[in-house]
Amino acid sequence: MIFLNARTAGIAIRAGRIKGLAVTGSTRIVGFPEIPTMAEAGLAGIGTSHWHGLFASRRASPEVVSRLHASVLRALDSEEARSAFGNAGAWLVPSASPAEFAAELTAEMAEWEKVKTDITLTIE
Repeated sequence: MIFLNARTAGIAIRAGRIKGLAVTGSTRIVGFPEIPTMAEAGLAGIGTSHWHGLFASRRASPEVVSRLHASVLRALDSEEARSAFGNAGAWLVPSASPAEFAAELTAEMAEWEKVKTDITLTIE
């Protein structure tokens, strides 16, 4: 068993070299609707989603951040972007606003902080 990203796994799944058992995100992958989520497979709470974010300096004005966000949304809404991401086995779920992304990031950091305190890791 191995955890791979959708792009890498997708190539091997389509070639019949491996079988996709579950995806770690909260929703099924568009290109592989037959593969259940971990929760659907009876393993709720295991896994995470791969995401990317765009960050600006804390000194950036709210107006600049809003304009940048609007520009990124327009670019991601293009057929070229949807096609490129889709061909890479990825899907686009942009945050509705910079404030929403900040809230998502805060929640993500809290989850990893919980993991860090729930387990003990030692490096030898």
